[in-house]
Amino acid sequence: MKSEPLTPLPAAPSFRAFTLIELLAVVTIIGILAGLMYPASHAIMKKVRMSRTETTALHLKNAINTYLTEYRKLPVRQSIAGEPEIHLMSDGELMDVLCASPSETGTNGLNPKKIVFFTGGTARPMGEGKYRNGVRITSDGTAELFDSWGNHFFVILDGDSNGRVPKPKWDERTDSAEILHSILVWSSGPDSDNATGSDNVPTW
Repeated sequence: MKSEPLTPLPAAPSFRAFTLIELLAVVTIIGILAGLMYPASHAIMKKVRMSRTETTALHLKNAINTYLTEYRKLPVRQSIAGEPEIHLMSDGELMDVLCASPSETGTNGLNPKKIVFFTGGTARPMGEGKYRNGVRITSDGTAELFDSWGNHFFVILDGDSNGRVPKPKWDERTDSAEILHSILVWSSGPDSDNATGSDNVPTW
């Protein structure tokens, strides 16, 4: 019996290893691309934080306005009501009222109907005892609202109901002495300095 001739196996493909120079070139290119991407990603993140903070500030402004509609008064103690301008922060003094905390829902509280006027995300820890992006409620029920950089929001209310409040000193966008709004809410922005208005996040 005649045997068939054996078919030779195909030669195994040969792979050439990268040289050290080629590896260094690849690493260098990746480093350059990463360096170009960092400023862009940093700018995008800053824009996201600014947008999120502006949305939260508007939400707070709407919550105060809804409270005013419901109770026909500002969410402040009688001792400061009627002042031409009322300055507040988004700490427990204001947020306990808007979040219907136990301290403000009793007979002598400013929210006896127990209406939750402000709802939002839960603030996240950012280290050193600070929080950002939302509401933090402590074990005793106190509520605080923080912006994207771990600071409270600033609030000015029209205490004498004339439909206007003095313009904050940092606002250089107009030369008018007053703002035709009854409620002003803003964040001090990325630098956390309320005096420098260039990066503050206003709602008017």
